[in-house]
Amino acid sequence: MMQHHNTIRPACLILFIASWWPINSYASDDYKQLCEKAQAATQTIPAMEKLRSAAEDDVTYAEFCMGYLSTTGKASVTQNHARAADWLRQAARKGLSGAQYNLGVLYAKGRGVPKNNEMAAYWYRRAAEQNDPQAQYLLSLFYALGRGVPRDYVVAMKWYTLSIVGVVSVKQNKKVFNIIARQMSPADRSEALARAEVWSQTHFPVDFESAQ
Repeated sequence: MMQHHNTIRPACLILFIASWWPINSYASDDYKQLCEKAQAATQTIPAMEKLRSAAEDDVTYAEFCMGYLSTTGKASVTQNHARAADWLRQAARKGLSGAQYNLGVLYAKGRGVPKNNEMAAYWYRRAAEQNDPQAQYLLSLFYALGRGVPRDYVVAMKWYTLSIVGVVSVKQNKKVFNIIARQMSPADRSEALARAEVWSQTHFPVDFESAQ
């Protein structure tokens, strides 16, 4: 049975959430190059029109890219978080993990949509289930804080363990591991690792030795 020994102080984890809160610029296939150039503000107007037209024709990656650009105001796209949420939602509903993650960020921050931690957790989970490490990482923090989901340190550690291989700033995030781990018994930590291993066996391989 899970044992919650102490309550995490939200302020401790909020610092880490604030530092690990990027809008992620995923894109691929035929529109990846267009999207990357647009982000770098080196895209031509005709190419941008092609990208916009593709988004309006329900091309998933183009929808994602227009959503991302609408959050930043780059490449002649007016910054408009409400419009960004619309574009991202269309791509997210089609299963694009990057759009799901980014839509979760907008809900968590209340940008373009009413702030809603439950919706943020929902979209983080959708992306996390596709092995998106940033979504897994933020979902672990939501579970540790009880933000949008019931506080559950075992589930938090499970998602953290799954995220660590793909997380760029490993040293920084190791601090988060220590914060969560202090709230858990050895048995709880073993349970979390076991759940992560079971998940990986049916989803994606994980190097668990690097996550210890």
